[in-house]
Amino acid sequence: MPSLTVDPPVLCRVVESRSAETTRLALRVEAPRGTAGRYSLVVRKSDPAGTATMQQGGGFDLAPGETRDVGNLTVSVLPNGQLRIDASVLIDGRKINCGHISIYDL
Repeated sequence: MPSLTVDPPVLCRVVESRSAETTRLALRVEAPRGTAGRYSLVVRKSDPAGTATMQQGGGFDLAPGETRDVGNLTVSVLPNGQLRIDASVLIDGRKINCGHISIYDL
């Protein structure tokens, strides 16, 4: 899972769970030494029903060793639909692009 290491080290990733026509996305941030920053989660959906863009963002503060889902979205996606996910965190002026994990509950 790609992410940029900063001081303090931070790991961020989008966890995607799909079930039938619903996709749940969570932006998970982990900081072994604790940190504070801002997050951005942008999802662009395209399927036979049309297109949509959803975005979420805000601040977060993690205690040492804490892992937390700082953003959550649920999206309806028809078969043959596509999602484009852009997620990042900003810590001490440094942008970290977040990796992506898919979990399918079909």
